Amino acid sequence: MPIVEDDDDRYRFIKALYFLNDANHPLRWERDVDALGSGLHFQRPDNWPGEREQYVRILSYCLQDNHHHLLLEEVQEGGIANFMKSLSASMTQAYNEKYDTEGTIFQGRPKKKIVETDEYLRLLYVYINIKNPFERYENGLKEAISNFEDAFTAALNYPFSSLPDVMKKRKSPVTATDMFNDAFSSPDAFKSFARKQMRQYEAFLQDVNADQLE
Repeated sequence: MPIVEDDDDRYRFIKALYFLNDANHPLRWERDVDALGSGLHFQRPDNWPGEREQYVRILSYCLQDNHHHLLLEEVQEGGIANFMKSLSASMTQAYNEKYDTEGTIFQGRPKKKIVETDEYLRLLYVYINIKNPFERYENGLKEAISNFEDAFTAALNYPFSSLPDVMKKRKSPVTATDMFNDAFSSPDAFKSFARKQMRQYEAFLQDVNADQLE
């Protein structure tokens, strides 16, 4: 089942990542945000209470048509649970209202994996920022791996993932990039690491425990 149908839905997801990552956001957050201007922006409404208090730091993300992947660092106790609850409820409500449907748009419980090593963190950056956008490549993932340079460029041009942020092609307040910068000496170093993982794709899937992430 899709969780987004068009680019308006996709841009709303990006807005939700930012504005719902705030313990002081009101229930009708989108009305206040849209009153400040159309399109994508990150201006916090003046009538919201207190200061922005992040539930989490969003280290990476990728939106697909029927699911999304998030790499999160908890900032406050219970932050991940609270953020995910707000995000899922908001996306479901918006989808149901727009498309006249009922029920949750998410199938089953979200899959979670604790990052325990630096190497696993590096693999997750590839999984979210490369493997997932590559699945959107013309003729699919296998073709993307065979045409890494072209697929990488296409992934950079996909605005609904954090790849442009970590590669320093875009600066967005949604994504916290300092941990990426600690994990990789440069964007080019990440690209080389990602190329290596795609070349040994089956081993990469095992190392990243992909069956626990899908």
